[in-house]
Amino acid sequence: MTIGTDLAIEAGEINKDAFKNADISTHDEGGVHITQMTIDENASACTGMTAGLYITCEMKPLTKPIFDEDEAITAVGSVLGKLLPQDGCVVVAGLGNPDATPDALGPSACEHILATRHIVESGFKMGGLENLRSVCVLRPGVLGQTGIEVQEMLRAVSQAVGATCLIAVDALAARSVKRLGCTVQLSDAGLSPGSGIGNRRTALTADTLGIPVIAVGVPTMVNAAVLAHDLTGQKPNDAKNLIVTPKDIDTLILRSGKLLGMAINAALHPSLSPEEIAAIMV
Repeated sequence: MTIGTDLAIEAGEINKDAFKNADISTHDEGGVHITQMTIDENASACTGMTAGLYITCEMKPLTKPIFDEDEAITAVGSVLGKLLPQDGCVVVAGLGNPDATPDALGPSACEHILATRHIVESGFKMGGLENLRSVCVLRPGVLGQTGIEVQEMLRAVSQAVGATCLIAVDALAARSVKRLGCTVQLSDAGLSPGSGIGNRRTALTADTLGIPVIAVGVPTMVNAAVLAHDLTGQKPNDAKNLIVTPKDIDTLILRSGKLLGMAINAALHPSLSPEEIAAIMV
């Protein structure tokens, strides 16, 4: 099993034999390099990652002045749009703990996502809003705050609103610090919150929720023990519960949250411009 990473692209680099027959393709959209790969049952058994399609978008560091936000939003939104069902209500869940900065990506993204179910169900037809898709936005918190497993909450909400798809946004763990803040991963395989740092919770998948689950995330942390092992060849036991984050983690969460939020808007409401979406959210 691949320990210490949520990224399929890293799992492929580490377990090359398991991926030798994998379906892998790459292309560029603007300044974003996109890798699409499928984890089959054999690769899943070797890595511990759920079988499915994984798409990695690599870009310039989100925290640097050279980062092109519009270019990244367009590329990620385009990829996400191809994974979504054509119609029906979509629940967007911002996973993580807003009080723990490296884990606050999901809640941060939710601040930029347009919730429309109340508008759609009111029958509002003015101002070109008749093409809005029904979207619900939820920040379920974490088990220690609510006493409720995230999967239980999302299953109940999805059934109550008749959702046809769930988009789960979560901070990811990487093995390499070079992946932090410059990688976006999207997958139709769902996710297991906390798996990258050894705190795996109940999985969010089509099997557990009864609807397609699209996972979207950015790596914001590296397990300290895994990092130490990769650097020294030894895995210190006293570092197994520690994580490493970049010094500009606050900026990373803010910018990656906005990127994912606006990319989700672009995928769900392709007829609206970013300016129109921003105007509706005011």
